Amino acid sequence: MVSPKNYTPRQLSIAGAVIISVSTFIISFAVSRQWMVGVISTVLIFIVSWIVFYYLLQHFLYRQIKLIYKLIAQTKATKREEFYFKNILPEKSIDEVRTDVEQWSAQQIKEMEVLQKNEAYRKEFLQNLSHELKTPIFAVQGYVDTLMSGALNNPEVNMKFLENTSRNIERLTNLIE
Repeated sequence: MVSPKNYTPRQLSIAGAVIISVSTFIISFAVSRQWMVGVISTVLIFIVSWIVFYYLLQHFLYRQIKLIYKLIAQTKATKREEFYFKNILPEKSIDEVRTDVEQWSAQQIKEMEVLQKNEAYRKEFLQNLSHELKTPIFAVQGYVDTLMSGALNNPEVNMKFLENTSRNIERLTNLIE
């Protein structure tokens, strides 16, 4: 026997029609006490309620499921895809749709993890790059400030600081290249 959570629209509409038609039979038999009236009303009510339930379940829910698929895809459908969604998309049970949505969700989680890893890598890269650029810049700045504050007149210090400044500028040039 099929579990109630796995009913198809056809099975649900038959179950609903049976419940309504049996209720109608009981009420009509209690009121009129005629078997023929009860049976005829039961058959008519069963047919009408089955058609109504089936139409509502099949068309309304199926339309909503197609909308979910379009939202999951998150892309503007081409004319070919729109035709597929409208006319060819296989009718799936709620369980199949649930499975598809769970797979989509797992894929989205994986994509988010990849994006987070890439973001962490990017941040670390920029921090390292910033550090590598700041080091020679601040060294050059320190040497130039020292030379300007009077070390330029000291021949031993000024040549050493100018050589260090030159090395840091070469390092900075290499980083930029």
